[in-house]
Amino acid sequence: MITINLLPVREAKKKETERMQALVLGAVVVGTFLAIVGVHIAITARISHVRHQIQMTQVEIDQLQKVIGDVRTFKKDKAEIERKLAVIHQLEANRGGPVHLLDELASRLPEKIWLTALRQEGGVVTLEGLSIDNETIATYMTRLGQSPYLSNIELERSQVQEGNSVKLNEFTIRFGVVTPPPV
Repeated sequence: MITINLLPVREAKKKETERMQALVLGAVVVGTFLAIVGVHIAITARISHVRHQIQMTQVEIDQLQKVIGDVRTFKKDKAEIERKLAVIHQLEANRGGPVHLLDELASRLPEKIWLTALRQEGGVVTLEGLSIDNETIATYMTRLGQSPYLSNIELERSQVQEGNSVKLNEFTIRFGVVTPPPV
């Protein structure tokens, strides 16, 4: 016998399958939409956080720029003060130089020599004078050579100058001035 099922079972199953597929498709679409929205919110939050960090870093950079400016000013002032201190130390070291020079020239001066001129240009001194003879000039140069304040002593010229009835030797001596180390 043949049985005929007049109930729409296939159609009901087909409709049930279509409904399930629509439900799954809708769930996938909603899930995808929610995933996209979630990723968008996460990226937006990350961008906001990074922008905040950039602003904070910029504020810190501005503060450090001020500190760098202060450091540069400090270094410039320090260099200026060190330069001034070096000049002061140099002046302090050279303060006694002319006194020692004149003392050395006077204390080592033999009899029968007269000094007529003294010029100093830089570290070189030119000394002019009159003497009775060349031996006295040589003695004076030897004495000057023993001084720790004088160096490179050279006789530049020596010539006889005839006066009223006296013959005098006119001479010029050049030498360098040395600052000995402090004691």
